[in-house]
Amino acid sequence: MTPSLEQLQQKIKALEKQNRLLKKKLERSESSRVELENVYEIQSKLVTQTIQGLEKSQAEAEARSQELQNAFNNLQMMQAQLVESEKMSALGVMIAGIAHEINNPMSFIAGNIEHARGYVENLIAVLNLYQLIYPEPDPKIRALIETLDIPFVIQDVFQLLNSMESCSDLISKIIL
Repeated sequence: MTPSLEQLQQKIKALEKQNRLLKKKLERSESSRVELENVYEIQSKLVTQTIQGLEKSQAEAEARSQELQNAFNNLQMMQAQLVESEKMSALGVMIAGIAHEINNPMSFIAGNIEHARGYVENLIAVLNLYQLIYPEPDPKIRALIETLDIPFVIQDVFQLLNSMESCSDLISKIIL
């Protein structure tokens, strides 16, 4: 049974919509990456400026020992904050990369569940038609149908596909 033109157009529209969504996600990821790079550059400039300030303070250290001690304590605190901020920035970049790498195969799986469902429906239609045309199959075929419990398999395969779709939706939400 071939899909109608309208069904094909609907599938094309769904795929185009999914493609647009993926492009938007990619643009957001790229924007986040650029923003994180800009933050890193600013932090590097801040570290450079802080180091230059420290060198100037050391030149004046003999005259103002107490002021240097206070400035040094402040510098240590700021440096710890910068290191922590840099760690968080690197973690954000890493998480964005991991999410992107998970999203690619997940999108493939999610995009193919409907195709798999359609294929299964087509196979079931063939089985049903076969049973209508040949209501009394060969004993070997009848034995295999009973062994495989085909009615259960037909019911369960759709539950499996629905579970796969739910799980892929959940993974997509987690990635976002």
